[in-house]
Amino acid sequence: MSEEEKKDVQLDETIEQEDNKTAAVLEEETSESVDVEVTEETGDNVEDKDQQEIDYSVNDIADLKKGQTVKGTVTQIKDDGVYVDVNYKSDGFIPLRELSHKPVSDPNEVVELNEEINVIILTLEDDEGNMILSKKRADYEKAWENIMEVYENDEVIEAKVSKVVKGGLVVDVGLRGFIPASHVAIGYVEDLNKYVDQTLRLKVIEVERNNNNVVLSAKKVLEEERAEMKEKTLDSLEEGQEIEGTITKLVDFGAFVDLGGVEGLLHISEMSWGRIEHPSQIFEEGQKIKVKVLGVNKEEERISLGYKQLLPDPWEEFVRKHYEGEVVTGTITKIVDFGAFVEIEDGVEGLIHISQLSHRHVKTPDEVVSVGEEIQVKIINISEGQKRVGLSIKELEEKPQSQKEVKPQASAKKGETEEEGSGVTLGDIFGSMFDDDNE
Repeated sequence: MSEEEKKDVQLDETIEQEDNKTAAVLEEETSESVDVEVTEETGDNVEDKDQQEIDYSVNDIADLKKGQTVKGTVTQIKDDGVYVDVNYKSDGFIPLRELSHKPVSDPNEVVELNEEINVIILTLEDDEGNMILSKKRADYEKAWENIMEVYENDEVIEAKVSKVVKGGLVVDVGLRGFIPASHVAIGYVEDLNKYVDQTLRLKVIEVERNNNNVVLSAKKVLEEERAEMKEKTLDSLEEGQEIEGTITKLVDFGAFVDLGGVEGLLHISEMSWGRIEHPSQIFEEGQKIKVKVLGVNKEEERISLGYKQLLPDPWEEFVRKHYEGEVVTGTITKIVDFGAFVEIEDGVEGLIHISQLSHRHVKTPDEVVSVGEEIQVKIINISEGQKRVGLSIKELEEKPQSQKEVKPQASAKKGETEEEGSGVTLGDIFGSMFDDDNE
């Protein structure tokens, strides 16, 4: 065993011995103090005693007891501990292991020279005549006082995450605190390691002093802050308002945007003037965007948002550039029963009605066109009010020549044989036979 280890063992034994010696003394002193209070603390005696205590603490050696918490001033900092003046006949000593609940290699990391600190007296004199003090235990008691006050008043505290353990996080609140994984955030957290060394805002949700158990929650703080923010946001939202938000989730039909405690829906049809297949084509989760409020239902907490409304309207540019009768090139974007849609400018589509696909009869549009095909079309109608464009392929094709109708020959009259109808008579066929018989 090293000399340092022997010294620590000897110190522990001395503290234990002093515990036993002091118990009886404390009981006797308590009884004596009660008698003094009964016989002496009346009238001017009380005032005199208060004055004596004030003078005593300033000018004389303090009457200290084991287990008492006192304030002292750091006088020396050594490698193995710290000396503190607590107004006793000699400075008290804080061993390195009694400086902090955290591992300490250099006392200068914990205290400074001439700093005032609270300490608990572990023993008035050890075998070497030294008073042994503990800053760690004084801090521990103070930490418990703070935790109980925070818990009873439902207050918020800040604490730094020290490590990840099974089922949650460990934080330093002056003593060991635990955050269950389900209370780290509002949603599920897959990797808790990202919280190490982060400072979190917390509420104490469970305290067991006997078991040194303190359970905290960041989720509760976040939920309360979110509810407060949600109420403020809903009160301030108005239709037509432009506001910044963060995309929290992309789905097939749109994106959910956090506006500050409450989410709104940005439908896929309100994302772009052009046609898109999925929101991920232009957005990603976590992206901050500016949107326009299209509708607000505060009772049901439903908010409709638009993004394309903040972009230049391609229709205005189209109307300025194009005219009826113009031939343009476009791409088939969609085929429906009654025709095909063609994108002729970014964000502007026109319709080729099935009757305008060809001069011949067309049963289904895919007989003539296919999605993705690039074609030339003629603009046959522009409706500015309805923002609609009518297109035609048929108008660009040469109209086929009409066929002359061929009248069928008149059919044979009733009673006539086929031969009669052809102008041949029975006499022509059988006449010679009759002539031979007459002869």
